[in-house]
Amino acid sequence: MTGSVLVVEDDPGLAEALAEALAGEGYRVHVSPHGAAALEWLGESRRPDLVLVDVMMPVMDGPTFRLRQLADPGLAAIPTLAMTAAVDHRLFQMRVDGWLRKPIPLESLLAAARRWCPTGALPRWAGERSVPPGVTGRHARGAPGPEWRPGTPAK
Repeated sequence: MTGSVLVVEDDPGLAEALAEALAGEGYRVHVSPHGAAALEWLGESRRPDLVLVDVMMPVMDGPTFRLRQLADPGLAAIPTLAMTAAVDHRLFQMRVDGWLRKPIPLESLLAAARRWCPTGALPRWAGERSVPPGVTGRHARGAPGPEWRPGTPAK
């Protein structure tokens, strides 16, 4: 099972960049453009391992989303990190598990995902059906993908 992340971000470019970075590491990602859409998605009995929520958004901002998330016993336990360019009182009122300052460095994003997604990401080779040339025996059953070569550890 792979780790899953809900990204709540109104900037389409940033949302896409975050989703691509996380998906590229093997995480399942859902993007919601604001807090109301995120709550609707969560209301369909979906439970990500981690929520990344922007502080300032139209329709429903991060603090309002978080307040409603905490009020729902089924959602309150989901680890939530705020994303913001400006650290102000709203961030501290959200009672989040942590925060990422925009612009978010890739390594900070991935470190947060590794820390808060207990199921982790799929290795890059997981699910590959191709076997690298020259690989036989036990290595051929579920062998890592084309990046792997005999005699080297799987990534």
